Amino acid sequence: MKNKITDKKLANKRFIRTENSIIVAFLLAKGRISVSTIVKNVGISRPTFYRHHDTLNEIAPDYEDYIIKKFSQLIKPILRRKNKDLKMIYQKILVFLYYNKRIINFIYQYGDNRIIEKMIIQLRPYIISNYRLSDENLFNIYNKEVTAIIERWIQDEYDIFSITRTVENVSNITKTAYSRLAPIIR
Repeated sequence: MKNKITDKKLANKRFIRTENSIIVAFLLAKGRISVSTIVKNVGISRPTFYRHHDTLNEIAPDYEDYIIKKFSQLIKPILRRKNKDLKMIYQKILVFLYYNKRIINFIYQYGDNRIIEKMIIQLRPYIISNYRLSDENLFNIYNKEVTAIIERWIQDEYDIFSITRTVENVSNITKTAYSRLAPIIR
């Protein structure tokens, strides 16, 4: 995958116009999808397609890599701070998802539908150290529950007005998990 999606590329209007056309052609294609079908429907040359993606199968993974990289850039500075607030972290995650919903939906439909789980895994060191979820299985259960809440929010079409409620739900799961597990861990 040498043709990564980058901020620089996404800032280029020509790149975006072509990329949007490729994705729309990909989404609207009926039957067997091929590079030939895409370039014909978009009206671009094969070399132009290959400047965007190495293969047809790498369109969704290219975007997944891009989203994971952008998420890491967002979350790493937050996790380095001394005073971290879990609610603030999840609020930032939901706002990030909201502003990238087109790409997230595309990844869910054509890529790895575990994208949210992969994002939450990046919080693992913080969650484990602050909530003493020392067992890998405990963190995995926590991750699945938080992912389910966020995915429900996504299914509600990223209701921007329910971000606070969704963050509260995630926070409550964290507190519940900690209160149930703290006596066992100590």
